[in-house]
Amino acid sequence: MGICVDTAGNIYFADAGNQRIRRIDGITGIITTIIGTGSNYYSGDGGPGTAARISTPRDVATDKSGNLYIADGGNDVVRKYVMATGIITTMVGTGVIGNTGDGGPASAAKLNVPSRITFDGTNNLYIADGNNNKIRKVNLSTGIITTAIFSGTSGNSGDGGPATAGQMSYPSGIAINKKGDIYVSDGSTNRRIRVAPYNGSISIIANGPTTVTAGTPVTFTASASIASSIATFQWLKNGSSVGTGGNTYTDVSPSNGDVYSCILVVAPECGTTFSDTSNNITISLAGYRTADTTEAVVKVAMEQSEIKIFPNPVHNQLNIEGTNMENGPVQISVYDRIGRLVSSKTAEVTDSHLTETMDMQSLADGMYLVTLTDNSGNSKTIKCVKN
Repeated sequence: MGICVDTAGNIYFADAGNQRIRRIDGITGIITTIIGTGSNYYSGDGGPGTAARISTPRDVATDKSGNLYIADGGNDVVRKYVMATGIITTMVGTGVIGNTGDGGPASAAKLNVPSRITFDGTNNLYIADGNNNKIRKVNLSTGIITTAIFSGTSGNSGDGGPATAGQMSYPSGIAINKKGDIYVSDGSTNRRIRVAPYNGSISIIANGPTTVTAGTPVTFTASASIASSIATFQWLKNGSSVGTGGNTYTDVSPSNGDVYSCILVVAPECGTTFSDTSNNITISLAGYRTADTTEAVVKVAMEQSEIKIFPNPVHNQLNIEGTNMENGPVQISVYDRIGRLVSSKTAEVTDSHLTETMDMQSLADGMYLVTLTDNSGNSKTIKCVKN
Protein backbone atom coordinates (compact mmCIF):
# COMPACT_ATOMS: atom_id res chain seq x y z
CA MET A 1 0.00 0.00 0.00
CA GLY A 2 2.99 2.33 0.35
CA ILE A 3 6.49 2.35 -1.04
CA CYS A 4 9.71 4.36 -0.78
CA VAL A 5 13.34 4.18 -1.88
CA ASP A 6 16.37 5.17 0.19
CA THR A 7 19.51 6.92 -1.07
CA ALA A 8 21.20 3.57 -1.68
CA GLY A 9 18.42 2.40 -3.98
CA ASN A 10 16.86 -0.06 -1.54
CA ILE A 11 13.09 -0.38 -1.85
CA TYR A 12 10.77 -0.58 1.16
CA PHE A 13 7.05 -1.31 0.96
CA ALA A 14 4.06 -1.88 3.21
CA ASP A 15 2.83 -5.42 2.52
CA ALA A 16 -0.47 -4.58 4.15
CA GLY A 17 -2.39 -7.85 3.98
CA ASN A 18 0.65 -9.79 5.18
CA GLN A 19 1.15 -7.38 8.12
CA ARG A 20 4.80 -6.80 7.22
CA ILE A 21 7.28 -4.24 5.95
CA ARG A 22 9.56 -5.76 3.34
CA ARG A 23 12.81 -4.64 1.76
CA ILE A 24 14.29 -5.26 -1.68
CA ASP A 25 18.07 -4.85 -1.77
CA GLY A 26 18.95 -2.27 -4.40
CA ILE A 27 22.04 -4.20 -5.51
CA THR A 28 21.17 -7.89 -5.20
CA GLY A 29 17.41 -7.71 -5.69
CA ILE A 30 16.91 -10.00 -2.69
CA ILE A 31 13.70 -9.48 -0.69
CA THR A 32 13.49 -9.77 3.10
CA THR A 33 11.02 -8.93 5.86
CA ILE A 34 12.40 -6.30 8.23
CA ILE A 35 9.27 -5.56 10.31
CA GLY A 36 6.38 -7.81 11.29
CA THR A 37 5.69 -11.45 12.00
CA GLY A 38 2.65 -11.77 9.77
CA SER A 39 0.33 -11.61 12.77
CA ASN A 40 -2.14 -8.71 12.99
CA TYR A 41 -1.52 -7.06 16.38
CA TYR A 42 0.31 -4.21 18.14
CA SER A 43 3.47 -5.20 19.96
CA GLY A 44 7.25 -5.21 19.88
CA ASP A 45 8.28 -1.64 20.77
CA GLY A 46 11.87 -1.54 21.99
CA GLY A 47 12.78 -4.80 20.27
CA PRO A 48 13.79 -6.01 16.82
CA GLY A 49 11.46 -5.13 13.98
CA THR A 50 11.21 -8.74 12.86
CA ALA A 51 9.63 -9.68 16.21
CA ALA A 52 7.17 -6.78 16.27
CA ARG A 53 3.56 -7.08 15.20
CA ILE A 54 1.81 -4.45 13.08
CA SER A 55 -1.68 -4.03 11.66
CA THR A 56 -2.42 -3.19 8.04
CA PRO A 57 0.57 -0.92 7.42
CA ARG A 58 -0.34 1.73 4.87
CA ASP A 59 2.85 3.63 4.08
CA VAL A 60 6.61 3.91 4.63
CA ALA A 61 9.04 6.84 4.41
CA THR A 62 12.72 7.41 5.20
CA ASP A 63 14.07 10.42 7.10
CA LYS A 64 17.29 12.32 6.39
CA SER A 65 19.25 9.85 8.52
CA GLY A 66 17.95 6.84 6.59
CA ASN A 67 15.63 5.56 9.32
CA LEU A 68 12.28 4.12 8.28
CA TYR A 69 8.88 5.36 9.45
CA ILE A 70 5.74 3.25 9.16
CA ALA A 71 2.11 4.34 9.03
CA ASP A 72 0.77 1.47 11.15
CA GLY A 73 -2.79 2.18 10.09
CA GLY A 74 -4.67 -0.55 11.92
CA ASN A 75 -2.95 0.40 15.19
CA ASP A 76 -3.50 4.15 14.68
CA VAL A 77 0.19 4.97 15.22
CA VAL A 78 3.32 5.93 13.30
CA ARG A 79 6.34 3.83 14.21
CA LYS A 80 10.07 4.30 13.65
CA TYR A 81 12.55 1.60 12.64
CA VAL A 82 16.21 2.51 13.23
CA MET A 83 18.26 1.07 10.39
CA ALA A 84 21.50 0.86 12.37
CA THR A 85 20.01 -1.25 15.20
CA GLY A 86 16.89 -2.84 13.73
CA ILE A 87 14.88 -1.61 16.75
CA ILE A 88 11.28 -0.43 16.37
CA THR A 89 9.44 2.11 18.54
CA THR A 90 6.21 4.11 18.39
CA MET A 91 6.79 7.77 17.54
CA VAL A 92 3.27 9.13 17.08
CA GLY A 93 0.01 7.99 18.64
CA THR A 94 -1.07 5.90 21.62
CA GLY A 95 -2.69 3.01 19.79
CA VAL A 96 -6.16 4.31 20.69
CA ILE A 97 -8.39 5.85 18.02
CA GLY A 98 -8.95 9.56 18.51
CA ASN A 99 -8.36 13.10 17.32
CA THR A 100 -6.42 14.80 20.12
CA GLY A 101 -2.98 15.99 21.13
CA ASP A 102 -2.24 19.06 19.02
CA GLY A 103 0.32 21.29 20.70
CA GLY A 104 1.67 18.45 22.84
CA PRO A 105 4.02 15.48 22.46
CA ALA A 106 3.28 13.35 19.42
CA SER A 107 3.58 10.17 21.49
CA ALA A 108 0.50 11.23 23.50
CA ALA A 109 -1.63 12.25 20.51
CA LYS A 110 -4.39 10.14 19.03
CA LEU A 111 -4.76 9.33 15.34
CA ASN A 112 -7.48 7.65 13.31
CA VAL A 113 -6.05 5.37 10.63
CA PRO A 114 -2.93 7.24 9.44
CA SER A 115 -2.88 6.54 5.73
CA ARG A 116 0.23 8.24 4.34
CA ILE A 117 3.43 9.83 5.67
CA THR A 118 6.21 11.96 4.21
CA PHE A 119 8.97 14.42 5.17
CA ASP A 120 9.70 18.00 4.18
CA GLY A 121 13.11 19.51 3.51
CA THR A 122 13.73 20.31 7.18
CA ASN A 123 12.90 16.81 8.50
CA ASN A 124 9.40 17.50 9.76
CA LEU A 125 7.11 14.47 9.55
CA TYR A 126 3.69 14.93 7.92
CA ILE A 127 0.86 12.45 8.46
CA ALA A 128 -2.29 12.06 6.41
CA ASP A 129 -4.58 11.32 9.37
CA GLY A 130 -7.11 9.47 7.28
CA ASN A 131 -10.40 9.23 9.17
CA ASN A 132 -9.69 12.51 10.97
CA ASN A 133 -9.65 14.25 7.56
CA LYS A 134 -6.57 16.36 8.26
CA ILE A 135 -2.83 16.55 7.69
CA ARG A 136 -0.78 16.62 10.87
CA LYS A 137 2.80 17.71 11.35
CA VAL A 138 5.39 16.45 13.82
CA ASN A 139 8.48 18.53 14.50
CA LEU A 140 11.06 15.80 15.04
CA SER A 141 13.35 18.21 16.91
CA THR A 142 10.75 18.99 19.58
CA GLY A 143 8.41 16.00 19.26
CA ILE A 144 5.39 18.35 19.13
CA ILE A 145 2.42 17.54 16.90
CA THR A 146 0.10 20.08 15.27
CA THR A 147 -2.53 20.15 12.54
CA ALA A 148 -0.93 21.50 9.37
CA ILE A 149 -3.92 21.71 7.05
CA PHE A 150 -7.67 20.97 6.97
CA SER A 151 -10.16 21.36 9.78
CA GLY A 152 -10.87 17.70 10.49
CA THR A 153 -14.43 17.90 9.18
CA SER A 154 -15.33 15.66 6.26
CA GLY A 155 -16.44 17.76 3.30
CA ASN A 156 -15.39 19.54 0.15
CA SER A 157 -14.87 23.21 0.84
CA GLY A 158 -12.34 25.90 1.67
CA ASP A 159 -10.54 26.54 -1.60
CA GLY A 160 -9.07 30.04 -1.61
CA GLY A 161 -9.20 30.33 2.17
CA PRO A 162 -6.97 29.37 5.12
CA ALA A 163 -5.59 25.85 4.75
CA THR A 164 -6.54 24.93 8.31
CA ALA A 165 -10.21 25.82 7.67
CA GLY A 166 -10.69 23.67 4.57
CA GLN A 167 -12.67 20.44 4.49
CA MET A 168 -11.67 17.22 2.80
CA SER A 169 -12.68 13.58 2.69
CA TYR A 170 -10.01 11.04 3.66
CA PRO A 171 -6.52 12.02 2.48
CA SER A 172 -5.12 9.09 0.52
CA GLY A 173 -1.81 10.61 -0.62
CA ILE A 174 0.55 13.40 0.43
CA ALA A 175 3.70 15.00 -1.01
CA ILE A 176 5.68 18.11 -0.10
CA ASN A 177 7.94 20.01 -2.46
CA LYS A 178 11.21 21.68 -1.52
CA LYS A 179 9.59 25.03 -0.91
CA GLY A 180 7.13 23.51 1.57
CA ASP A 181 3.91 23.44 -0.49
CA ILE A 182 1.75 20.49 0.61
CA TYR A 183 -0.06 18.45 -2.06
CA VAL A 184 -2.87 16.11 -0.99
CA SER A 185 -4.89 13.48 -2.81
CA ASP A 186 -8.36 14.32 -1.57
CA GLY A 187 -9.74 10.81 -1.46
CA SER A 188 -12.16 8.82 -3.52
CA THR A 189 -15.14 11.04 -2.68
CA ASN A 190 -13.86 14.48 -3.71
CA ARG A 191 -11.65 13.13 -6.51
CA ARG A 192 -9.14 15.98 -6.65
CA ILE A 193 -5.60 17.03 -5.85
CA ARG A 194 -5.36 20.01 -3.51
CA VAL A 195 -2.42 22.17 -2.51
CA ALA A 196 -1.73 24.27 0.56
CA PRO A 197 1.02 26.76 -0.35
CA TYR A 198 3.79 27.20 2.18
CA ASN A 199 2.68 30.04 4.42
CA GLY A 200 6.04 30.92 5.92
CA SER A 201 8.26 33.79 4.88
CA ILE A 202 10.94 32.66 2.46
CA SER A 203 13.54 35.36 2.15
CA ILE A 204 17.29 35.68 1.83
CA ILE A 205 19.51 38.18 3.61
CA ALA A 206 23.16 38.84 2.76
CA ASN A 207 25.40 39.69 5.68
CA GLY A 208 28.95 41.02 5.64
CA PRO A 209 31.13 44.05 6.29
CA THR A 210 30.59 47.34 4.48
CA THR A 211 34.06 48.72 5.22
CA VAL A 212 37.33 46.81 4.80
CA THR A 213 41.01 47.62 4.54
CA ALA A 214 42.42 47.68 1.01
CA GLY A 215 43.95 44.30 0.11
CA THR A 216 41.92 42.42 2.72
CA PRO A 217 39.62 39.57 1.57
CA VAL A 218 35.95 40.00 2.45
CA THR A 219 33.46 37.20 3.15
CA PHE A 220 29.68 37.38 2.83
CA THR A 221 27.11 34.94 4.20
CA ALA A 222 23.55 34.49 2.99
CA SER A 223 20.90 33.32 5.43
CA ALA A 224 17.45 32.16 4.34
CA SER A 225 14.30 30.91 6.02
CA ILE A 226 14.53 27.70 4.01
CA ALA A 227 16.96 24.82 4.43
CA SER A 228 20.24 25.60 2.66
CA SER A 229 20.59 21.92 1.78
CA ILE A 230 17.79 22.18 -0.79
CA ALA A 231 18.82 25.47 -2.34
CA THR A 232 21.65 26.96 -4.38
CA PHE A 233 23.06 30.43 -3.91
CA GLN A 234 24.13 32.55 -6.88
CA TRP A 235 26.44 35.38 -5.83
CA LEU A 236 26.58 38.63 -7.76
CA LYS A 237 29.32 41.25 -7.80
CA ASN A 238 28.34 44.53 -9.46
CA GLY A 239 25.46 42.69 -11.10
CA SER A 240 27.55 39.86 -12.61
CA SER A 241 27.57 36.26 -11.39
CA VAL A 242 30.71 35.29 -9.49
CA GLY A 243 29.74 31.80 -8.39
CA THR A 244 26.92 29.39 -7.66
CA GLY A 245 26.83 26.97 -4.76
CA GLY A 246 27.07 27.54 -1.04
CA ASN A 247 25.73 30.31 1.12
CA THR A 248 29.13 31.99 1.59
CA TYR A 249 31.28 33.94 -0.86
CA THR A 250 34.77 35.36 -0.40
CA ASP A 251 36.25 38.08 -2.59
CA VAL A 252 40.02 38.23 -2.15
CA SER A 253 40.38 41.66 -3.75
CA PRO A 254 37.38 43.94 -3.22
CA SER A 255 37.42 47.43 -4.70
CA ASN A 256 35.85 50.57 -3.38
CA GLY A 257 32.19 50.76 -4.40
CA ASP A 258 31.79 47.06 -5.27
CA VAL A 259 28.22 45.89 -4.76
CA TYR A 260 27.43 42.32 -3.67
CA SER A 261 24.15 40.40 -3.50
CA CYS A 262 22.89 36.82 -3.59
CA ILE A 263 20.05 34.98 -5.33
CA LEU A 264 18.46 31.95 -3.66
CA VAL A 265 17.26 29.29 -6.11
CA VAL A 266 15.17 26.23 -5.23
CA ALA A 267 15.00 23.69 -8.04
CA PRO A 268 11.64 22.64 -9.52
CA GLU A 269 9.74 19.92 -7.67
CA CYS A 270 5.96 19.67 -7.80
CA GLY A 271 5.95 23.22 -9.11
CA THR A 272 8.05 25.92 -10.69
CA THR A 273 11.48 27.16 -9.70
CA PHE A 274 11.43 29.47 -6.69
CA SER A 275 13.99 32.22 -6.26
CA ASP A 276 14.53 35.32 -4.17
CA THR A 277 17.14 38.08 -4.26
CA SER A 278 18.89 39.43 -1.20
CA ASN A 279 19.72 42.97 -0.21
CA ASN A 280 22.78 44.71 -1.69
CA ILE A 281 25.97 45.26 0.28
CA THR A 282 28.29 48.01 -0.94
CA ILE A 283 31.96 47.87 0.07
CA SER A 284 33.96 50.95 1.03
CA LEU A 285 37.71 50.69 1.42
CA ALA A 286 38.83 52.25 4.68
CA GLY A 287 40.67 55.52 4.06
CA TYR A 288 39.76 55.56 0.36
CA ARG A 289 39.47 59.13 -0.93
CA THR A 290 40.12 61.01 -4.11
CA ALA A 291 41.87 64.35 -4.13
CA ASP A 292 38.60 65.86 -2.93
CA THR A 293 38.27 64.71 0.68
CA THR A 294 34.57 65.53 0.96
CA GLU A 295 33.22 63.40 -1.85
CA ALA A 296 34.18 60.38 -3.94
CA VAL A 297 34.52 61.86 -7.44
CA VAL A 298 34.58 60.06 -10.78
CA LYS A 299 36.14 62.06 -13.60
CA VAL A 300 35.96 61.13 -17.26
CA ALA A 301 37.26 63.22 -20.17
CA MET A 302 34.92 63.74 -23.11
CA GLU A 303 37.44 64.83 -25.73
CA GLN A 304 38.65 68.10 -24.16
CA SER A 305 35.92 68.05 -21.52
CA GLU A 306 36.08 67.02 -17.92
CA ILE A 307 33.01 65.39 -16.33
CA LYS A 308 32.52 64.37 -12.72
CA ILE A 309 29.64 62.88 -10.73
CA PHE A 310 29.30 62.99 -6.98
CA PRO A 311 28.73 61.69 -4.42
CA ASN A 312 29.55 58.19 -5.51
CA PRO A 313 28.12 56.06 -3.93
CA VAL A 314 24.96 58.17 -4.10
CA HIS A 315 21.86 58.00 -1.94
CA ASN A 316 19.20 60.42 -3.19
CA GLN A 317 20.61 63.03 -5.58
CA LEU A 318 23.45 62.66 -8.04
CA ASN A 319 25.33 65.82 -9.02
CA ILE A 320 26.82 66.07 -12.49
CA GLU A 321 29.36 68.72 -13.44
CA GLY A 322 31.17 69.26 -16.73
CA THR A 323 33.67 71.80 -18.00
CA ASN A 324 35.11 72.56 -21.44
CA MET A 325 32.05 70.95 -22.99
CA GLU A 326 30.41 71.71 -26.32
CA ASN A 327 27.60 74.22 -25.89
CA GLY A 328 24.10 72.99 -26.56
CA PRO A 329 21.87 70.15 -25.38
CA VAL A 330 23.33 67.07 -23.69
CA GLN A 331 21.36 63.91 -23.04
CA ILE A 332 21.85 62.30 -19.62
CA SER A 333 20.71 58.67 -19.41
CA VAL A 334 20.81 56.26 -16.45
CA TYR A 335 20.84 52.51 -17.10
CA ASP A 336 20.57 49.64 -14.61
CA ARG A 337 23.02 46.76 -14.44
CA ILE A 338 21.25 44.79 -17.21
CA GLY A 339 21.09 47.76 -19.58
CA ARG A 340 17.55 48.98 -19.01
CA LEU A 341 16.97 52.75 -19.22
CA VAL A 342 15.60 53.81 -15.83
CA SER A 343 15.92 57.59 -15.99
CA SER A 344 16.83 60.30 -18.49
CA LYS A 345 16.73 64.04 -19.04
CA THR A 346 18.08 66.67 -21.41
CA ALA A 347 20.32 69.37 -19.97
CA GLU A 348 21.91 72.48 -21.51
CA VAL A 349 25.61 73.26 -21.69
CA THR A 350 26.17 77.02 -21.40
CA ASP A 351 29.53 78.78 -21.63
CA SER A 352 31.11 75.32 -21.93
CA HIS A 353 29.86 74.43 -18.47
CA LEU A 354 27.27 71.88 -17.28
CA THR A 355 25.69 71.71 -13.86
CA GLU A 356 22.86 69.23 -13.44
CA THR A 357 21.29 66.82 -10.92
CA MET A 358 19.56 63.45 -11.28
CA ASP A 359 16.99 62.19 -8.80
CA MET A 360 18.10 58.68 -7.70
CA GLN A 361 15.84 58.32 -4.67
CA SER A 362 13.26 56.07 -6.33
CA LEU A 363 15.85 53.69 -7.78
CA ALA A 364 16.76 50.44 -6.05
CA ASP A 365 20.18 50.03 -4.52
CA GLY A 366 22.79 48.71 -6.91
CA MET A 367 25.09 49.65 -9.76
CA TYR A 368 24.03 52.09 -12.50
CA LEU A 369 25.65 53.47 -15.65
CA VAL A 370 25.34 57.23 -16.26
CA THR A 371 25.81 58.13 -19.93
CA LEU A 372 26.24 61.71 -21.24
CA THR A 373 25.80 62.31 -24.96
CA ASP A 374 26.63 65.77 -26.35
CA ASN A 375 25.28 67.64 -29.39
CA SER A 376 27.88 66.02 -31.68
CA GLY A 377 26.99 62.49 -30.62
CA ASN A 378 30.04 61.98 -28.45
CA SER A 379 29.24 60.05 -25.27
CA LYS A 380 30.89 58.95 -22.06
CA THR A 381 29.67 56.45 -19.48
CA ILE A 382 30.43 56.58 -15.76
CA LYS A 383 29.67 53.84 -13.23
CA CYS A 384 27.61 54.93 -10.24
CA VAL A 385 26.65 52.94 -7.16
CA LYS A 386 23.49 53.72 -5.21
CA ASN A 387 23.01 52.66 -1.62
